[in-house]
Amino acid sequence: MSISQPRLRSMLRQADKVAANGKRSAAEELYRQITEEAPESAAGWAGLAGVLLSPAEKEQAYEKALALDPNNKAALVGLAELRGEPIPEFPEEVEPEPEPEPEPEPVEAEDEEEYVYYCYRHPNRETSLRCYTCGKPICIDCARKTSVGYSCPDCQRELQDKYFNATNTDYILASVLAVVLGVIGGVVIGFIGALTGFLFWIIMFFVGGAAGSFIGGVLKRAIGRRRGRYLPMIVAVIMVITTILPVLVLGGGFIGMIIYLVTAVPAVYYQMR
Repeated sequence: MSISQPRLRSMLRQADKVAANGKRSAAEELYRQITEEAPESAAGWAGLAGVLLSPAEKEQAYEKALALDPNNKAALVGLAELRGEPIPEFPEEVEPEPEPEPEPEPVEAEDEEEYVYYCYRHPNRETSLRCYTCGKPICIDCARKTSVGYSCPDCQRELQDKYFNATNTDYILASVLAVVLGVIGGVVIGFIGALTGFLFWIIMFFVGGAAGSFIGGVLKRAIGRRRGRYLPMIVAVIMVITTILPVLVLGGGFIGMIIYLVTAVPAVYYQMR
């Protein structure tokens, strides 16, 4: 099903504005959506060429735009610059003399559709919300409420990435230490659990959280208190595995182990956030 002209113009305005704001990847996504839904749009192909990084892909997109509209200025200029050819000159446009202003006509429903925006992640959803950072339209499911307005998932992720500064070495170091400390914890639980029985269950209620906080603190200091997006989850999974295996081998303290994991793992996860 072909895209309506009002919606096409609305999507082109959105893509042009996102590209003007310097959001190249988001603009490319919008232009690709336009060219998929309206492959006959010369403006869509020319806009896509303007944000692509690959010279071969840029040239191909410009050529598609010129095949649809041989007089497309953006495509003519862009292709000439890409090939190192002289920039074509265009005759100056003479503004026509103003005509008498006609009487206002009733606004048709199709004209109103020009002002309808569509979520960049869900093209079939109309929306009035826009990201306050990049200007992309977003539906209510994609909008992230902030103190200064709504943010799109892409901008929200870019903002979060500024706080995640852990390196690959930090991930490796934290994982290795988590394995060592987790195994030690599992061995201790296996030995003591087999000796103390019911008393050990009570001990785990008080010791588990403190042990988890201690392990998380050690790991955090070892990596210079840097933060990683996936580090808390990785460490938590390692803690579970390395605690269960020694207990299974030693064959004791299963209930105490469960109590320990329920109290210690959340404490480790919280410390690593």
